[in-house]
Amino acid sequence: MDYRASELAPEILTQSLKPYKPFMPVLHIIVILLIAAVLVYGNRVRKLFTTFIGVNYLLIAFLQNTAATEKYGLGIITGNVVWFSMIGLLWLWDLKVEATDYTFHRQPLWRYWLAPLAVLAFWSPDKPWDFNPIYFLTSDAPLAFCLMTSIYLSIFYLLHPRVNLPTLRVTSFIGTLLGIFNIGIGFMIWGSEGLYHGFIHVPLLVSSLCCFILSIKESRKETF
Repeated sequence: MDYRASELAPEILTQSLKPYKPFMPVLHIIVILLIAAVLVYGNRVRKLFTTFIGVNYLLIAFLQNTAATEKYGLGIITGNVVWFSMIGLLWLWDLKVEATDYTFHRQPLWRYWLAPLAVLAFWSPDKPWDFNPIYFLTSDAPLAFCLMTSIYLSIFYLLHPRVNLPTLRVTSFIGTLLGIFNIGIGFMIWGSEGLYHGFIHVPLLVSSLCCFILSIKESRKETF
């Protein structure tokens, strides 16, 4: 494999979201308001919330994975664009089939164990180990697949099994693959920066693996 290909992807991911930094506070607030709305109003905001998820993934597909780099010119991580676009289209498909029921019920406290990981993903300090609260408004989370997927899956975990299972399965499967890959990258980078890279992707791996296993178990129940 051409060594330039292995250098291009990190270069794209480093540069791609910089032009959108000024919009991050607004995007963070939108995400907070929509999550609050779906938690409070449930199915009354189903179409709005599902549309946002689908559009969010489509934006992530192209904005996070496309960049004009100084060294290589225009670069596109094609695989990510295809994967993330597929996830976005699957959630938009849920607008038609309405397989996800956003009615939240009171649950045992332990069922909320993914919530702290979702908060960490939403916070996601841009600088390693710099846990300044300002990152709750300025981090790249709203346009980053690994971070937003952790947040969405923590919600669908609470709704399971009243979720669009095929869409949940695809989303969590891809999330699991990228979680393993990025934590592996952290070990390769080594040092404090590599450790942080792995640490910040733990929410993605844990939430994705958990939801993927649940979706498989539910499918087997439906089979028998």
